[in-house]
Amino acid sequence: MESTNSKKRYYNTLIFACVGLYTAMMAVKGIFVAEIISVMNAFNTTKSLASIANTYYFIVYALTQFVLAFFIHKLPVKRYLAITISLSVVTYFILVFLLNEISQVWYLFAINGFAQGGVVAITKLILGKYLPIQYSSKANKMYLAGAAVGNASCYGVSGICVEFLSWKVPFIFFATLFACMLVFFIITLIKVEKNCKPMIVDKKEEYKNAVKTEKSFVVLPSSKSRAVFIVVMMVYAVLTNVAAYAINNWMVVYLKEVFDFSESLSIFVTIGTLIVTMVGPMIGISLSQRFKNYATLSAVLYIFPLVITFIMIFLYNFNFIFSLVLLVLFEICNSCASGCSANLVFDMRSQINPGRYSAFNNVSASLAAGIVPTIVSVIIDSWGWSAQYMFVAITYVVIILMMIILNKVIKSVNRKYLHLYQS
Repeated sequence: MESTNSKKRYYNTLIFACVGLYTAMMAVKGIFVAEIISVMNAFNTTKSLASIANTYYFIVYALTQFVLAFFIHKLPVKRYLAITISLSVVTYFILVFLLNEISQVWYLFAINGFAQGGVVAITKLILGKYLPIQYSSKANKMYLAGAAVGNASCYGVSGICVEFLSWKVPFIFFATLFACMLVFFIITLIKVEKNCKPMIVDKKEEYKNAVKTEKSFVVLPSSKSRAVFIVVMMVYAVLTNVAAYAINNWMVVYLKEVFDFSESLSIFVTIGTLIVTMVGPMIGISLSQRFKNYATLSAVLYIFPLVITFIMIFLYNFNFIFSLVLLVLFEICNSCASGCSANLVFDMRSQINPGRYSAFNNVSASLAAGIVPTIVSVIIDSWGWSAQYMFVAITYVVIILMMIILNKVIKSVNRKYLHLYQS
């Protein structure tokens, strides 16, 4: 093993490799939504039928992560990702060169959901396993920025290609990038495993000291309490992703149908809102480092996107500049609120395995991502865009109430158990 100072380059490279692989995945899987109008035209289909492809993807993606959560700590991660990501890359080439019916896309995306199912959980497992605690904030900020960069880049490349080349080019480009990041990740992990000591506490007798060191915002004294906590956070993930996907997945279509933007202009405008999203997580993570009570902080922060969506119920078509300003503010406030709990997975890694927690949490997010856009497409087609924003506003009310109740429960649990770990 090398000295702590000399390991810094391994820690930083590992963060870049994990985040880079995640970012590439977010970019390549985001193309379908970014080019949804082109996909609808290419396969001669409707919003609802096209959206089913993503529903298939995310349902299988969620089920894959749910299964992985139970044995992810025993998984040969390098071999597993080499096989599954290679399969994912192949599916995109099949999509652009061989398919001609939307029903074929549904089944291909189901395969792709399985192929990409391990990326988030495994990369967070690796980061949680090898990164010292002082690197967790940096890793989380880069992770959340990576999601924004992946989304923005796929919209940017898609906008250019739809206007000047072909809707197929972005799939080829980002699939190739995904494969390259896989190679870089595997090479980096081999070097880290050789030169860095794992940080995760496995021995039961070290648990007490770990809780004291972590200064966790909630003590989970038993396996049952940890299971209950994970379930609660899964429900929270479902709700927060319902709100996000209900807006983001139909932004391009919203701009085209309500304000008569061209497809390429709708894509480019959406890029701007997604780039701005990068600011939100940074603010959220910084606030969470100062105020460790994630439940209270989330409840307060989610009030802001609630107010914005309530305004949009009545004024969504008032003026495109007004709507764009509100959408930008929505992205900042929503990503800030969701970002405030990002440190939780690393801060509590001695109580909850980071890979397992991320897998279960992402199951909920994936189900929301797969089901919500299709539900929202039906809402929009049936009752219009006001109904979409009403749906999101109701979701935020439920989130805020849930966080208020969770905060009271956490205070009660800590009063009962925290003193046992402070002696």
